[in-house]
Amino acid sequence: MEIFEDPSNYPYRDGQFLLGCYQKNGAWYPVGVDIEKHALTIATSGSGKGVACLVPNLRLVKDKNVLVIDPKGELATLTANDRFAMGQSVYVIDPFNRSKVDKRFLATYNPLDELDVNSRTIREDIRVIADGIVKRFNPEHARWDNNAVTIIAGLIAFVKTQAPPDKQNLVGVRDLLITSDMEVTAREMAKYPDCGKLMQAASSAILSSKSISKSGEEYLETARNHTEWLDSEEIAPVMSSSSFSLSELKRGNASVYLVLPPDYLDEHANFLRIFVRCALSQMMKLMPDGSERGRQCLFCLDEFYSLGKIDEISKSFGLIRSMGCQLWVFLQDIGQLAELYGENGKDTFFGNSDLHQFFGANDQRTLEYISNSLGVLTADDLSGQVEFEELPKSPTKIKHPVEKEIFMTDMDGVMKRNEMRLNEVRRREGKPRLHPDEVALHIKADPGKVADRMICFIQGRKRLSVIPIPYFAMDQVNFEGDTSSNNDDVAPPVASASKEKPSIGNTIFFGFVLYLAVNAAVIGFGLLLGGGEELSEEAKGFNLKIIGLGFFASFIYAFYRRQKGKLWPF
Repeated sequence: MEIFEDPSNYPYRDGQFLLGCYQKNGAWYPVGVDIEKHALTIATSGSGKGVACLVPNLRLVKDKNVLVIDPKGELATLTANDRFAMGQSVYVIDPFNRSKVDKRFLATYNPLDELDVNSRTIREDIRVIADGIVKRFNPEHARWDNNAVTIIAGLIAFVKTQAPPDKQNLVGVRDLLITSDMEVTAREMAKYPDCGKLMQAASSAILSSKSISKSGEEYLETARNHTEWLDSEEIAPVMSSSSFSLSELKRGNASVYLVLPPDYLDEHANFLRIFVRCALSQMMKLMPDGSERGRQCLFCLDEFYSLGKIDEISKSFGLIRSMGCQLWVFLQDIGQLAELYGENGKDTFFGNSDLHQFFGANDQRTLEYISNSLGVLTADDLSGQVEFEELPKSPTKIKHPVEKEIFMTDMDGVMKRNEMRLNEVRRREGKPRLHPDEVALHIKADPGKVADRMICFIQGRKRLSVIPIPYFAMDQVNFEGDTSSNNDDVAPPVASASKEKPSIGNTIFFGFVLYLAVNAAVIGFGLLLGGGEELSEEAKGFNLKIIGLGFFASFIYAFYRRQKGKLWPF
């Protein structure tokens, strides 16, 4: 029984996602797949996401731009030069200086620089930035989050249209929230209907309820909480001006790295979220010639959970792809995805991803999901698991009752043992192909080491088990291909190549025909021994036993022939 397909049927080719490798005849060969939709990787921290997934693919993927969340700075350190050598402009946003890249790659970005106040979509463009600032986790807080977005959007419009140039950034927005008299500011904002009346809407959110409740102040406090990260002396400088435009991800040839140390992830996750939200917005814009698709961009979203819920992703999965945006989402367990987007949203992610990749997972929910996805044992799976004991050979002529009894005893013993073996295998039908505990052992990752194996589901149905390739071991992998198999330029099969077994129905029919033949032979043999005369009671009893044993033997032999792949000898 083969649980997984033969990985040699998926030789890596340029432009594919590199999954891992397989070993054959002492050599290592790479495994790759084509990904048209999105990709989803679930792996625990320290199991090799960076060294065995992201670094190798960032060095190999040449036909796409990339936006990379890089918590440790090692992705930029290890791949920025490779991306630059591909002819790409490289921009590393690294406020805490954790990466070790050439200074020419270090960049700054002010989202407000992308705004055109005369654009017909200025209102929507400003709200994209505001929504990127407000990190959403709890649906019960939607009222406060939504009003915080309204206030921040109004302040962005106010700063962009009324503030001096050096204040037209998010730091200027933050300064208004914490240093000005917001009631005075709100009344001033109420005078301006510009930018789709965003300033007036913000003014209303601040002022309308203050006389009868604390809602207005609560909305302000929420807005202040979501912008607190802008007070960081490290982050403020990289957000005050721009050295590039995120539109280059669609219209140019660029790689953008967002570096934020893991120990600051909770406090400054909004920093990552706003970049992802603004980059998605740029990918959704039309090209100057009116076409939808520019250069394709791969979003490598490590620590995806820290971004909070981004509605535009779950609502527009298909549209995002059609506009040239491909998401590669990294999570530590399935529960994180369900917590952010709900069960239906989780299913949307899986349904719109061509690659589901698991390794190092150890939580029960994820392990059960993998086990269920691998399916249960079927009759076809188990048919090859039965090792039948050969039936004893019948003597050509039985002369003595003792010989009859010995033959019948041996025959009966073999039949019972074979029946027990068959029933034991049948009891496994409907059981998981791999139990969750077996899955955990299969993809385990010891502390400080890359996972032993990864389980991949391709397009929801093809199952692969491959060995992860750390970037520092890639020189040991034979990228020239496995010359012992003729796999070059052959589309991967839907299922691994194996000889098709006869159906259960045909097997039963064969067994019945065989039983009738045995029955006829026994009756004819009995008449021959009796010389045409009526058989004695002892002989009749013997014949009945032989016929009974023949019934079981016929069907056991039929399933034995099915295991060999051929029922009829002609």
